[in-house]
Amino acid sequence: MRTFWWSAVRFVPWVTCVTGILLTVPAHAQHPQAMVDQAEAAFVAGRLDEAVAGFDRLAARDPEAGPWMWQRGIALYELGRFEDCAAQFAAYQGVNPGDVESAVWHAACVARARSLDEARAGMFPPGRDPRVMRAEIYEMFAGRLSPAVVIGRAQLMAEVALFYAYFYSGLYAEVSGDQAVAARYLERATSDRFQDLAGFMNEVARVHWGRAQARLRAAGPGPGGHEESGR
Repeated sequence: MRTFWWSAVRFVPWVTCVTGILLTVPAHAQHPQAMVDQAEAAFVAGRLDEAVAGFDRLAARDPEAGPWMWQRGIALYELGRFEDCAAQFAAYQGVNPGDVESAVWHAACVARARSLDEARAGMFPPGRDPRVMRAEIYEMFAGRLSPAVVIGRAQLMAEVALFYAYFYSGLYAEVSGDQAVAARYLERATSDRFQDLAGFMNEVARVHWGRAQARLRAAGPGPGGHEESGR
């Protein structure tokens, strides 16, 4: 997803944005972008409740910023607050309907809160999102492409495409209930080869995989899954 920049949220064009921030943020108040940075840093450190609270404080200061906080939605997913997660991504779709990735996260939240069938039935229509692999990832969550096909296509593209294919294949397997396959994909998404290729989403993958590992350890050994084709 696109990084949340305060400059993109409320004021267009950029010159108006800068003027608006200078006029609307008191000298003693914390700058909104600093609040976003702190919330993201809390997420990266695994302090997810703190991250959500940080975004909530910014939304309380300026309610118009609230719908744009897709990072908050991901933190809510990680915390298991799936209905709240779905509401955040529905709000994001309201202000940025062209973002296919947020439509996928909304579907993931609904799938975990209710069912994958209900998530698919209520998927937001895909916008015109030109970014790499977003169309394929959407089609996978819609049930029209398999993870193997998505990964196979990504292998013909740049490394960042393969990162997204592995990560979202892992997320898809997770919401589908196949934790063993999800673990294999998520582990690959956090490979050093992809480091820093996708910005904050690299950190999302790392935090997500770390929490998935903790759940697997808590659950104990179980039956293994089969290796997927299209590695």
